[in-house]
Amino acid sequence: LEQEAVNAINEGFTLLILSDQGATIEQAPIPMTIAVGAVHHGLIKRGLRTHVSLICETGTVCDIHQIAVLLGYGAEAVVPTLALASVRAFAGERRLEQLTQEQAAEHYFHAVEDGLRKVMARMGISTLHNIVGAGQFEIVGLAPQFVERCFTGSANQAGNVTFAHIAERIIKHC
Repeated sequence: LEQEAVNAINEGFTLLILSDQGATIEQAPIPMTIAVGAVHHGLIKRGLRTHVSLICETGTVCDIHQIAVLLGYGAEAVVPTLALASVRAFAGERRLEQLTQEQAAEHYFHAVEDGLRKVMARMGISTLHNIVGAGQFEIVGLAPQFVERCFTGSANQAGNVTFAHIAERIIKHC
């Protein structure tokens, strides 16, 4: 992913979309936080990060904290595809009879915005711009080389979870 991002920048792209929508059983997705962190920090190390915006399109984001983590490790926007599909599917059903699918999505966006404001306020962050790439979350249990590659500069309690451990779990659960 890091090399593909570098190649895209060298070809003149200014917007990169990291997406897990094409994942299959044969080609399992990289967890989005790892993908974003690796690309973000890889571009920083090469002096290219300011040349491109990173967007995440993922079905794995379910709550405000997960969105905040993606923003904190370099995403400038997050498209939570499964959450949006779920919200739209519930429109017109129990206690949501009065909402259209688009109104339900708007309510979801407002809830995400409010939630992000609260998370950021607790962290002492006043603008969305200031959370992007700030890495103000604590990493627990990952091997030091894993943290260095994807979550550089974050407080961490070192462990022994490596890329290989993550890959094994992903493959096992597919």
